[in-house]
Amino acid sequence: MSEKLVETLEKKEKAKVKTNRVGRVEYFFNSFGTWIMLPALINSNIPKHSDLRLFHTHVEASTHLSVSITPLESWLWLLPVIVSLLFTMGRVKDLNWPVNTAFFLWTPITTLLLSVIPGTRGENGYGLEPKNPNIFISIIAVLASIPYLVLVVLLTLGLLSEFI
Repeated sequence: MSEKLVETLEKKEKAKVKTNRVGRVEYFFNSFGTWIMLPALINSNIPKHSDLRLFHTHVEASTHLSVSITPLESWLWLLPVIVSLLFTMGRVKDLNWPVNTAFFLWTPITTLLLSVIPGTRGENGYGLEPKNPNIFISIIAVLASIPYLVLVVLLTLGLLSEFI
């Protein structure tokens, strides 16, 4: 066989191997699911007056809706925290940072920052470079980051109940 054919086959075989590094777009979508979709799914399956609910909605009069998040009342908030920590570990591997830094970077705010920082090119100490997402997925991630950023800022500042 020719050397070029062997190189091509090796590249294809290497591309099939799943890396434990997580790229920016994949990390953003996983984080969006972890901090927005997972709590909503958990909350929708818990009775309305249970102390386990992750957040409570309050309707005042007929026009004002407020949402209160109860992170200290429900142990179920550990689920998004643990899932976020796992995805963050993959992201810091892509950045070629020590894995233990993920324990400081798993929050929703740092999710946005880690989604902006480009990972290392090529293979690093943690494995192969993640595959590049297609352009459609990248555009959706950029557009979805805007409302996600607004939501995270409002939640962080405690202003969400004033806008909903």
